[in-house]
Amino acid sequence: MATRTAAKSTSDASGQITVQWGATGAFIGSSDSGDWVALPPNYVWVCQSGGTLGTGGSINLQGSLDGGTTAGTMKDRGGNALTFNAIGLMFVMDPAPAYVRPNATAGDGSTAMFIKLIGTPKRY
Repeated sequence: MATRTAAKSTSDASGQITVQWGATGAFIGSSDSGDWVALPPNYVWVCQSGGTLGTGGSINLQGSLDGGTTAGTMKDRGGNALTFNAIGLMFVMDPAPAYVRPNATAGDGSTAMFIKLIGTPKRY
């Protein structure tokens, strides 16, 4: 099991933030997780998966309020777990927890995925 480090960047004057785990050469495998990333408040987040899912592959998004000491699988407003079991699914997280990471829960030797979050500041 490896912990994948996220790449985080902020673009232009809009304040949009991109966070990606599983960059080229360090994809998320079947038993890997991402490191915890702090998310700023008052952002709307969109999430997408890509890469190779592998047989039975599944990655959950986990959230935490204390940096990962206490964590759980995030859920949408309908109570469904935020789980990627297909490539390209997108979820909107609003509100988002203070910290987030991907956690692979299944897959085979061909599982090699990335998870990307894009956050846009809320406009009030």
